[in-house]
Amino acid sequence: MGNMTVGSMFDYVRAYLDVDDEDLADTLLEMWCLEGTNRIQRAFEPWMLYEHTWTFTCGHQITFAEIAAANDGVVPEVIQSVEADRWLLKYVPHEREVGRYAWSNATAGQPTEFSLHNDTVFIWPIPHSPAEYTARGYRRPIPIWGDDGEIVTTAKVDLPAEFDPLLCEWMLTRAYEWQDDEIMSQQKLGRFEQQLELRSEEHTSELQSRFGI
Repeated sequence: MGNMTVGSMFDYVRAYLDVDDEDLADTLLEMWCLEGTNRIQRAFEPWMLYEHTWTFTCGHQITFAEIAAANDGVVPEVIQSVEADRWLLKYVPHEREVGRYAWSNATAGQPTEFSLHNDTVFIWPIPHSPAEYTARGYRRPIPIWGDDGEIVTTAKVDLPAEFDPLLCEWMLTRAYEWQDDEIMSQQKLGRFEQQLELRSEEHTSELQSRFGI
């Protein structure tokens, strides 16, 4: 059941309930799919699902959009660290760096700090020339709706495939509620919350083993 497209999830829910697309419209399933996805995403530390590493070349500053353009379109949500050739840059609040360097023409061959402002990475002190950097953090989730605002049913939800059955459970929870079947709705909700908690604990354990926390 894993590795499903949005459309195959919709088909599964309808088949489970023995209804067709006239009985249960895509618009309802789309809303429930987004609800379930948001609930699952909020249950985890984002970097457990969306951690990512980017490499880029820049001089003094580079926007998240430019970083994405150099990394197959993967857009940063949060940058947690920036590494130069052989050393880790120290994060410093942007206002402090502007105050230190904005009115200075001095440059340094080896930048030691970085700041973040308005979805832009700034390298400090201002370097002599562009260099390559590695940034780590977590990426922006990939949306499952198109430019017209409609969900792309051939797309896959931006979650590991192990969560596909769980997302279907959420949609069934909402579908039974929509049918005024409170008993089945509560049964599906209980299963959804139980499985979500179990997976959250598993991922937390993985985080602890990986980072020793």
